[in-house]
Amino acid sequence: MMITQRVRDPETGEPVATETEPTTTLTGRRVVAAAPPVVAYRPARPAGWTAGHLFIRLVWLVVGVIDAIVGLDFVFRLIAARDTGFAHVIMVAGSTLASPFDGIFASVPRFSNLTLQWSDLLVFLLAIAGGWVLTGLVALAMRGSRGPAPV
Repeated sequence: MMITQRVRDPETGEPVATETEPTTTLTGRRVVAAAPPVVAYRPARPAGWTAGHLFIRLVWLVVGVIDAIVGLDFVFRLIAARDTGFAHVIMVAGSTLASPFDGIFASVPRFSNLTLQWSDLLVFLLAIAGGWVLTGLVALAMRGSRGPAPV
C-alpha cells in the first residue's frame, strides 16, 4: 500500500504529490518515511511557446500602449483638459502618433473649446486593425504548410 503525500516544491512553490512506502517501528505503529519531493523538469518557457508567440504578445503590448495614449489624447481634447503635466505628455505623444492623419478629417469644434479629433479615432482603429493583421500573419506562418485542407 502506497501513501500519497502532497508537499510543495521548494523551487516553484507548486503542490507536488509524492508516494512513499509505509514502514513499521518496533512498537507496531506505522510511520511514513520522509521522501524527497518528486520534481519534474520544467522548461524556462511554457511548453509550445515559440518566438512567434512572444512576438504576438509584443505586438499586442505595443498596440495597447498606442491605443492608451491616443485614447487618452482624444478624451483630454474632448473635455478640454488643461495642457499641463501628465495631460501635456499625453497630448504631445498623441498628436505625434496622429499627425499623419491630421489632414484627412477636420477637427470638429464643439461647445467653446471642446474638440472632437477624428484623426485620434482613426489611429486608434488602425492600430487595432494593424495588430490584428500582423498577428494573424505571424500565426499563419507559425502554423506552417500542412497541405490542402481536408474536405
